[in-house]
Amino acid sequence: MTRVLAVAAIVVVVLAVWGLMLRGWRSRAAAQTHLPEPAHPTEPLTGPAFEGVYVSTTSHGDWLDRIVAHGLGVRSEVSAHVTDGGIALVRTGAPSVLIERGDLVGAGRAAGMAGKFVERGGLAVITWRLGDAVVDTGLRLRRADETAQLVAAVQALVPPPTGSPDSEVPQ
Repeated sequence: MTRVLAVAAIVVVVLAVWGLMLRGWRSRAAAQTHLPEPAHPTEPLTGPAFEGVYVSTTSHGDWLDRIVAHGLGVRSEVSAHVTDGGIALVRTGAPSVLIERGDLVGAGRAAGMAGKFVERGGLAVITWRLGDAVVDTGLRLRRADETAQLVAAVQALVPPPTGSPDSEVPQ
């Protein structure tokens, strides 16, 4: 009888913890409703893709502040396609995301962010604008040698800062 009570107590505790985690996730999503829903890829994608895992999207510079609204907090398999128009993150089991070229801020490498910590430079991090917010999206690619390639491809798409000589159109 004591063993049955112990198992029942453990089950109740586990269910309570899961319930609290779900409540926290929903509260965070409700607090982030001011963020617009990101665009979704609509055109067929061709060309090379970078395969890996979509780790998370966080507030820029605060890699523990996960963005969960609009499915951005869901870890999933990803195929990242860099096109002239931006970056399409085609996700399995979660909404795909299109980061338009004009919204790109930069790209780099990091050792971790909410949900995943790896070796130094093991994550590709794309910094972009989601409405008025600047966010970081982390990807862990299957092939480590492709991380630098993805970062360079994204950096090539980043528009020059407003007011720089490169951003002025010759008259």
